[in-house]
Amino acid sequence: MSNQEISGQFVSAFIASAGEVSPVFERKVREYLEKNGIESVEPAAFYSLDKFSKTMHQVEDDVGTMTTMEAGREMITVIEELSAMSSLEETIDVGKQAQRDAYKNFSAEDAGQLRHEQQDDGTDRVAYYGGWRYPEGFTEGIMKEFAAVTNGYAASGVESTTPRHDEVFAYLFQA
Repeated sequence: MSNQEISGQFVSAFIASAGEVSPVFERKVREYLEKNGIESVEPAAFYSLDKFSKTMHQVEDDVGTMTTMEAGREMITVIEELSAMSSLEETIDVGKQAQRDAYKNFSAEDAGQLRHEQQDDGTDRVAYYGGWRYPEGFTEGIMKEFAAVTNGYAASGVESTTPRHDEVFAYLFQA
């Protein structure tokens, strides 16, 4: 168990994204949150990362990857600084800061962090490393939205790749 806490703004975005898919999915998300000890969500409050990430995995297992992928995309839309970014590096830098700001007591070892590098073949490689503990569908949604808000990239140009020993998930971005 860690002492990491996530902003209610992101928990609220998760609930809202499920509601956009279907009112039934939103109800299920709220039920899972309550079952895990997160009852009423206030955007200005903070909630246990352990409980929230457990909920995310349960939702992905029960409701499906598409719901958590949409939730990942929705999480990125709450980052106001991300709109029509000129480079993927710039997008990831803003994403890194948002990751730090989304948590109380942030540490990459407990909550994970982003890494970006340009590959020799011209593709960009982005990975979460450290204590990133969200499910794959959710993570892929985040990556697709990073591509969607960056000039010259599209969500369809994102594909998963084999993570390195210190990474949880990794993706290639084709411009």
